[in-house]
Amino acid sequence: MENIDNDNANAEEPEQPLFTSSESYLTQGKDLYHRKNYKAAISMLTLYIKLHPLSYDAHYTKAKSFMQLHLYNKALVYLSKSKLILKNRSEQPETAFDLLYLEAQCYRSLNNISQAIEIYDEINSLVPSAKAYLHKGVCHYTLNQKDLAIDNYNKAIELNPKYIEAYLNKAICLSNIN
Repeated sequence: MENIDNDNANAEEPEQPLFTSSESYLTQGKDLYHRKNYKAAISMLTLYIKLHPLSYDAHYTKAKSFMQLHLYNKALVYLSKSKLILKNRSEQPETAFDLLYLEAQCYRSLNNISQAIEIYDEINSLVPSAKAYLHKGVCHYTLNQKDLAIDNYNKAIELNPKYIEAYLNKAICLSNIN
């Protein structure tokens, strides 16, 4: 079996036998993902993508599986492929939001904070989001840009006055200002 650098190495064998219908690869891959068997999910999704290279669901689920395995660079590859597939479709804004949000999470996990901030800005240009402002604030806080962090926490609170996490992060930030 290949190694994880080849997208599915060290993948556990699926708990059920492989199906002959290509749609079953996608169904089983998504099921394995939901059962937190990420390596096996990647294996199933790889088989499906070979047969259906323009499948948004397969690329997106494969990206999320790599994220769960903390293989963020691999996740970014499949998020990028998902974005390209979406460009040729008329999908709902939530789909683009989800892709961008996961992409920003990957960059944060890779400690590429400035790239994550750019993506949160892109999200907020599409549809202002308390969640995106909160996480952008966390990025600014990580860079010791506390004034910018507070501005973003305030925007999150403005969009969602019941967003307790935004209040907590703002309080922590204010308590650490010299």
